[in-house]
Amino acid sequence: MSVQVLKARLGALVSNPPIFTIARILARLGIESNFVTRREIVRFINSGDPARLESIFRRICRDAPQCGIDPDRDLADKNVLEIGCGRNGGLAPFMMRQNAKQYTGVDPLVHRDVLHSDAVLRALEQGYFKTGETDGMALRECFAVHCQFLKSPNDRELDPLDIITSISCLEHIDDLESVIASISEKLTPGGCHFHLVNFSNHLDRDQPFRWMYELSPDAFKRSHGGIINLKRPSDVKGIFEKLGFETALIPLDMRPEAIPTDTLHPWWRAHYDIEELAVRTAVLHAVKTP
Repeated sequence: MSVQVLKARLGALVSNPPIFTIARILARLGIESNFVTRREIVRFINSGDPARLESIFRRICRDAPQCGIDPDRDLADKNVLEIGCGRNGGLAPFMMRQNAKQYTGVDPLVHRDVLHSDAVLRALEQGYFKTGETDGMALRECFAVHCQFLKSPNDRELDPLDIITSISCLEHIDDLESVIASISEKLTPGGCHFHLVNFSNHLDRDQPFRWMYELSPDAFKRSHGGIINLKRPSDVKGIFEKLGFETALIPLDMRPEAIPTDTLHPWWRAHYDIEELAVRTAVLHAVKTP
């Protein structure tokens, strides 16, 4: 890993609240602390982050009207799986607010017992679930009963799914083709994948492609480990098409000025045009055909 990348990661880490930093350090050391994780999640809820995730999901739906997904209409009574829900439970609280039938969050960092602990449920009841005429206690009970959290989709037999979604997660799955093929088997005919695909370093907003295009994919992975699979949004679209899905890819953020043309590795020039390399984020909508 380069010194610049290490400095950027450390900078991002120390800019967060202390409990967040402690949790990440312990995770890096392979140490699990339910106490620290619980404190982090309660802070996440009390800081209004569930509402922030709701806002992101709504904005994705709004910015990609071609997908035809209305979060106030199309989530009720649905069985939803979120890939990469994180240790904080991702979109689970929002899905309960939208009357989803069942929510499953999958993430190697998730702790089911912590998310279903009294402290976390109480924070949700008194915070995100307690707005306007919403009955916080009723939604707390829905969360406890209808939300499940798994470290792997293979940890438990899943009921048929209506929607599989993720926010900036697919780029972190190494064997993406196999994972998509496996979980798609549980998707009902007419069900859909709805993903925000993010191709960036997640560290530098002004230079989102920094370090990524300067090496070939193989060299990048050797240098930086498996932090990102380097699948372009168009590559992810191709994976779904090979599985027989009807797909739509809607670019949201194009950053041609951020492409390091002076240091762009020949491999990238040979495989993609500049317009495609400029896509930082895109919405992928893939419908399972009958």
